[in-house]
Amino acid sequence: MISRLWNGFKIAFSMFSRIPVPKAQWTEENMAFMLCFFPLVGLVTGLLSIAVYRLCVWRGLSDGFTCVLLTAVPVLVTGGIHLDGLMDTVDARRSYKGRQERLAILKDPHTGAFAVIALSLYLLLQAGAFYQICASPDMLKIACHGYVLSRCFSGLGVVLLPKASKEGTVASFSRNSRTTAVICALVLTMILTVSHMILCAPVRGSLLFLVQAAVFVWYRHIALKEFGGTSGDISGYFLCLAELVGILTVAI
Repeated sequence: MISRLWNGFKIAFSMFSRIPVPKAQWTEENMAFMLCFFPLVGLVTGLLSIAVYRLCVWRGLSDGFTCVLLTAVPVLVTGGIHLDGLMDTVDARRSYKGRQERLAILKDPHTGAFAVIALSLYLLLQAGAFYQICASPDMLKIACHGYVLSRCFSGLGVVLLPKASKEGTVASFSRNSRTTAVICALVLTMILTVSHMILCAPVRGSLLFLVQAAVFVWYRHIALKEFGGTSGDISGYFLCLAELVGILTVAI
């Protein structure tokens, strides 16, 4: 069991981050608990963000440069894997075509104009929110909880929502996951994260959880209505939006 958990940890970080970890064999047994460790990538992202902020303050760097670095941290940690999902899903949704055409666009390696516009707007809004958050270290700590919380929701979506296709990354993860164990781990992580947020900042912590939960409900509706289920790209789309809305909520 310990070996499976360790391999699940390595697979989670090798799949969802650029953080170097020992290699693991991608067998069904090793992938069974992989999603349990997905929120840890968010924890590392949040801790690195706080460390970067403190380094910038120590060096006396401007708030503008600090907010740019804070915007870059999640991209550098994940390698942009979720932003790729954001761009592909925006292209598919803005095509206004049928379900099968949308699914085909998700697989298309080409980048459309709407994807570029969405990415630019996403990064601008995130940088602007961080500029506001830089005024208070406590606000940044609460916002960084959103990196963990969004991955808890995203992991639950992978195992609980119907799949848009029987093939693909999400379908494979869902088939190989120990569903009960994964759900319990993600729910427990979510409870601990939300409890700590509310303990640190009752109003902002509660609002961050509520807005991300609302985005998850909306994501479920969009996934089922427009794609017939979720996929890797659509999950990345949700994760990016949940993080952005959470950061904006804390900032505003």
